[in-house]
Amino acid sequence: MKRRNNTLALILVTFTVGASIGAGCAAKTAATANRDITTVIAGAGAAANQAETQYNNKTLAQNDTNRKVINDLGAAYNEARGAFIAYLQAQSAYQAAENQQMTICAPANSGGGTATSCSVATATAQNNATAAATAKTALDIAVSQLAAKTQQVQTLK
Repeated sequence: MKRRNNTLALILVTFTVGASIGAGCAAKTAATANRDITTVIAGAGAAANQAETQYNNKTLAQNDTNRKVINDLGAAYNEARGAFIAYLQAQSAYQAAENQQMTICAPANSGGGTATSCSVATATAQNNATAAATAKTALDIAVSQLAAKTQQVQTLK
């Protein structure tokens, strides 16, 4: 039981420190932010597996409340994982569209584009930027909810 509490405490500290660092310091690189998110998601997955094992081994009380908390953590884990994948896909699509825009809209038409194709490429890049920002917002919400559910598992007895 003590090990579970230490593991969960570490996960929460990692999330809390990561969030506070991002709020008060220079912006993190995308790689650092993505690594922090994967750490939180992986840690929550491990916490869910550990709680499930303890529940099944009857070291946690087998009751509806504990079952719901564990299931809610599993659902939050799946939601955060899916949101992270969606964010990575949206970010990749945006970067590809931005690269295409820079090629098509290059000065002296070295990219072979016309004014019309440049407008289309610009609109596509802008739409993909909006989609990436929306995916990032959904990811932030999912990770926040995951941290809260992880903290609830820590209170199980």
